[in-house]
Amino acid sequence: MLTQSIDSLLRTTAPYSVTSSILDGGLGEAQYNGDMSGDIWKPTNELGKESFLLLLLTQLQYQDPLSPMENSDFVAQLAQFRALETGENTERAIQGLNDLLNENVATQMYAAQSVANSAAMSLIGREVRMIQPTVSWDGRADTMVPIRVHLGNADTGTVQIRNSDGEVIRTLAVTGKDAENSAIVHWNGRLDNGELAKAGTYAIGLQGSEQNRALYTFVQDVVEGVRFTADGVLVKISGREISMSEVLDVSTGEEGYMSQSSALSLMGKEVRARHDSIRHSATAGAEHSIMISGPASQQMTVEIRNASGHVVSTVHGYTNESGRATLFWNGRNSNDDMAPAGDYKIHVVGSERNSGLYSFIEGTVDGLTSLTGDFKLRVGGHEIAVSDILSISTPRS
Repeated sequence: MLTQSIDSLLRTTAPYSVTSSILDGGLGEAQYNGDMSGDIWKPTNELGKESFLLLLLTQLQYQDPLSPMENSDFVAQLAQFRALETGENTERAIQGLNDLLNENVATQMYAAQSVANSAAMSLIGREVRMIQPTVSWDGRADTMVPIRVHLGNADTGTVQIRNSDGEVIRTLAVTGKDAENSAIVHWNGRLDNGELAKAGTYAIGLQGSEQNRALYTFVQDVVEGVRFTADGVLVKISGREISMSEVLDVSTGEEGYMSQSSALSLMGKEVRARHDSIRHSATAGAEHSIMISGPASQQMTVEIRNASGHVVSTVHGYTNESGRATLFWNGRNSNDDMAPAGDYKIHVVGSERNSGLYSFIEGTVDGLTSLTGDFKLRVGGHEIAVSDILSISTPRS
């Protein structure tokens, strides 16, 4: 057995001497001198492979040839050495896997960030919708502030305007939603008690929006630019920057531009789009159907106007419970004479005050036309701009 005696261990730098002997001095003796500043005195909780091998070789070197180690002890120590070697190899393999995993995660994060940045860049020039939590009032009695709302499946709603204390100072009833379940109300700056509100910023929202996420006030405008920050992508719209996560939906914008691949993807789709024109051939028996959207179960009046803006005929009809009606024009003017051939405009009376009143067509996209990339869709023999589309759906089989 290996035994040691240490003469002095008084301080961390105290000199010491170590005497080593085998079998109580029976075989060899060694004297070591030094101090406690060496690496040997550094604390450690691990027995490394090299240290274990050194101890084993030292034990074999100084064993008593007349009383050698038991074979079982030697085999046990060799097994311990093998286990130590296997543990170190396993640790290196696990560390290698961990490094590879971290590298793959970093690569995937970089790829995801690149995709997100590309998607953000593609929003520039596109029209987006985002929630509008506040509205600004300039304090002038003649100012009308438009507030756009989304009603979802509800037919009506109530806009609440709150002051800085969270108190409701004005409520506005919302009716006459359009095909996109949206409507516009105007605030004249008055409080519910009739007084004029002070200039400032006020919180707005739809009553019941806490329980129904489809109820919200929003602003819709064209994206002017994007900015990349450590916290994410910021989109610049209507003079302010918002997080990209706040964008509710994206459209092609008022210009109606879309890529060729996007335009081709609409082929065979059923669409509903605003449409306010009639091409009249002035032939006998001509009849033109006009589909109208408006409030449910109300009389609608449509004016047929010529290229000069003069009203040549007026037709009437009632909307059904779904807020739609189909009216017919027989091609004749107010004197019951056949109107000249040409293009005529459809004007829904009251549409200048209520965006929920409009004429539209429905059908399947069966063709495309393009002028310098500004694609037009052909639906039922009519050409419509992409910006006129109200809804898109896949035909039922």
